[in-house]
Amino acid sequence: MRVLQVVGGLNRGGAEAWLQAALPAAVQNGSKWDFLVHGGEIGEYEADVRRLGSDVIHILDNRWTPGYRRELGHVLKMRKYDAVHSHVSFFSRYILNVAEGCHIPIRIAHAHGTDDARGNSMVRRAYRLLMRTLMNHYATKRIACARVAGQFLFGDDWGCRNGDRILYCGIDLTQFRPLRESTELRRDLGLPKTCRVLAHVGRFFAPKNHRFVVRIAAEILESDPNTHLLLLGDGPLRKEIEDLSEMFTFRDQVHFCGNRGDVPTILRNVADVMIFPSLNEGLPLALLEAQAASVPSVVASTISTEVVVIPGLIRFIDLDAPLTSWTEAIRDAFGQPPRDRSLALRAFEQSAFDIRHSVGSLMDLYGHGRR
Repeated sequence: MRVLQVVGGLNRGGAEAWLQAALPAAVQNGSKWDFLVHGGEIGEYEADVRRLGSDVIHILDNRWTPGYRRELGHVLKMRKYDAVHSHVSFFSRYILNVAEGCHIPIRIAHAHGTDDARGNSMVRRAYRLLMRTLMNHYATKRIACARVAGQFLFGDDWGCRNGDRILYCGIDLTQFRPLRESTELRRDLGLPKTCRVLAHVGRFFAPKNHRFVVRIAAEILESDPNTHLLLLGDGPLRKEIEDLSEMFTFRDQVHFCGNRGDVPTILRNVADVMIFPSLNEGLPLALLEAQAASVPSVVASTISTEVVVIPGLIRFIDLDAPLTSWTEAIRDAFGQPPRDRSLALRAFEQSAFDIRHSVGSLMDLYGHGRR
C-alpha cells in the first residue's frame, strides 16, 4: 500500500508529529508512506522519516502556478500511489483535484483545526465556500481529528456522508514510561531545583495566544518567585513574546526552550501544571501528552471536550472570564496531590488516543478504500 501524505512541512507539532509517530507501525504493517512538503526547508522530522524508508518530495513552485500542478501531477503519475492523504486544510481541494485526474482511487481530506488563521473578510469567506464545495466533490473520504474540526473544514453536513469519520490523533505512550533524573533535566532547562513549573507547549503563532499566557503568568509569577514559566516551541511570534516578557520583573522566571524532542519527558518529570488558552484548536496533542504525564491543565473553553481522557485533569475556562478565574484555577491545580501515573498510562492504552489505535484506524481507512 503506497500512500502520499501531503503536509505543509515536517517540523515538530500537530499533524506532522502524529504522522511521524505512526510511521514505524505503518511500515511494520506493510505500508509505504511518502511525504510531500511545500518549499525547500528541511524539516526536523525529515531525517527520521527517510530512515524509515519514506521519500520526502519538496515542491518549490508557488501553489497556484501551472508549474505546481504539473510537478504534483508528475509525482502522482510516476509513483502510482494507492491513496493521497491531504492535511493542508482548504488547499486539500487542489491536491485532491489533481489526484482525481491521475486516477488515485483513495483521496482523503483531513481536518486538523477549527480556523485557518486567515481572517474572516468577505473574500476569505468566499474562498472557503468555494474550496469546501470543490473539496467535498473530489474527496472520497472526509476525516477529522474532532467533530468541530470536521464541521469547520467540510461544512455542517459533515458526518452525514459515507466516508466521513473522526480519526483521533494518538500519542506514543512509550515516551512516557522512562523516568529521567529531575535535577539533571531542570539544570538543562535552566530551572531551579525545587521551583514549581507552569508549562505551555505550542508553536509561537497567533492562535496559541501566547500574549494571554504571559498575562496570566504575570499574575502568578510576580507574587510567587518560586514559580517559573516554561515555554516549549518556536515560531514567528517568539521574538515578540520574548520582548514582552523582558518588560516584567519576573523575566528571569520565564524560560524559552524552543522546539525539543523530549516534551513527554519534560511533562512527566518537570511540569506541575499546563496552561493552554488557545483561540482555536482541533484536538491538541499537547493536552493529550499532559494527561498521559498526569499533569493537570487549565485550558480555554474553545477546545473540544473530546480531548478529555482522564476526568479531573483538565479544567475549562472561558477566555473572556476574569483573569482571577484563570489564576485561581492554576493555583488550585498546583495544589492537587500527585496522581498515579501508571493509571494514566493504562487509561490511554484503553482509549482511542494510543498511537497503535491511530495506526489501526489508518490501515483500515486505506485498506477499506481498496476493497
